[in-house]
Amino acid sequence: NRLKFGGKFRFSGQRTTIGLEGNYYIYNTDSISNLPNLPAYDASLDIAVNITDKINATAGATVIGKQKGYVKNILLMPLPLINPTPSVFEEYDMDTAIDISLGAEYKYSKNMYFFLNANNLLNQNYQLLNGYNQQGLLILLGARISF
Repeated sequence: NRLKFGGKFRFSGQRTTIGLEGNYYIYNTDSISNLPNLPAYDASLDIAVNITDKINATAGATVIGKQKGYVKNILLMPLPLINPTPSVFEEYDMDTAIDISLGAEYKYSKNMYFFLNANNLLNQNYQLLNGYNQQGLLILLGARISF
């Protein structure tokens, strides 16, 4: 069972939009002491500003609370043909993740945009799911065309 307390706030002005969201989770289970890949809380803040009619800027931050992960320890696994007991899993802590991003977009024409985005500015090495590392510092430069 999962109980979630959360809230959202969104402000939209003439040239600025600000969003804030936060959640707190309570998990209840009878069979597992720690549920994998489920944080106790998460929160995000995003800001978008229309600097001019052609230039937009964005900033965002996301925080995801500590999680538990499980990994199969191959060295401790018995050979299935000799002793078919269940495999052995080791529990480990996944640290709190903080992801900060910045972006800018230039409207060249009605159908063409150029953008620059920088994600994970802290270059933090974290996992959202056990065994799947997030990309470190990532800078994207590109164009978007619509027809």
